[in-house]
Amino acid sequence: MQPSAGFENARTVLLEMEVPIAASPQRVWEATVNEMDQWWLVDFRCAGKPGKIVFEARVGGQMYEDSGDGAGIHWFRVISLDPGKSMHLSGHIAPPFGGPATALMYLNFEAQEDGTTVLKVTHSLVGKLDDGFVSSLDSGWKQLFVDGLKQHAEK
Repeated sequence: MQPSAGFENARTVLLEMEVPIAASPQRVWEATVNEMDQWWLVDFRCAGKPGKIVFEARVGGQMYEDSGDGAGIHWFRVISLDPGKSMHLSGHIAPPFGGPATALMYLNFEAQEDGTTVLKVTHSLVGKLDDGFVSSLDSGWKQLFVDGLKQHAEK
């Protein structure tokens, strides 16, 4: 069987990071699920014109960018949720954005003894993933979670 055209670079990638945040796990959770549009950086909005980032914090809920008039981009679907503690998300990366690929993301909000939080992010991908895309995705998530979520939650 011949591989399908465009899947010559198909592979699996695992990206992991820890983000220390000087805020309680409850505050970081609140910022993540209810204030995402406030900390999601403008450079990471991909639907053409800056749209609103929507996160439906429930199993089966969606995370998407709404540009109005039915336009936007679907980022993830919630596949498990342990409120205040963790969430698993699944999504797809379309060819214009570096795919096709399937993505699973796990966010764990780990309480520290001093009342702060370590956000552990694990992003697993399978599909057409070249080195340039993987590198930009890794640095992009770090920028989004540090310059976006961390700074917002610590205010």
